[in-house]
Amino acid sequence: MSGLLRPVGPEPVQTYLAHAYIVTPKTTDRLCAPYLTRGEVSCQNGNRVVLNAKRWLLGADSYGSDLTNCRRYLVNHESDMPWASTTWTARVPESWRR
Repeated sequence: MSGLLRPVGPEPVQTYLAHAYIVTPKTTDRLCAPYLTRGEVSCQNGNRVVLNAKRWLLGADSYGSDLTNCRRYLVNHESDMPWASTTWTARVPESWRR
């Protein structure tokens, strides 16, 4: 899945293309290199937001059985990191809206 992110504010609008992936732990390690994810965590690397499928499917101890909020945290945490000081909007394709 990928989408366009745009800052909101008085600055001139600049568009960034970001790609989000939910992948196996082994692929997470490869796409996140040189970061050491050790098959356990997710990352943001360049324009890639790499979400570890193990964490996506099983969640994290701190969230217990609450997969919905764990997944929200994963997406928000990894996708906000490179642009934390800016307010963003995302253009969501029509096919994603339900």
